[in-house]
Amino acid sequence: MVTEGTGTWHLNGTEFKAVAGDMLYAAPWEIHGIKNTGDTPLVFVVWKWNNKGWERGRFV
Repeated sequence: MVTEGTGTWHLNGTEFKAVAGDMLYAAPWEIHGIKNTGDTPLVFVVWKWNNKGWERGRFV
């Protein structure tokens, strides 16, 4: 979730504008990110949770 600033979201090879108030859901293993493209700091919050189907601490 973007709380301040502007930027660009990246999701599975697609880019689109990110502005304050935006939220992005990325399913497990989707390639995603965010980049600051404005003149002020880009502030955002990330939530991550542990799904029952995924063993915590185990990466392949």
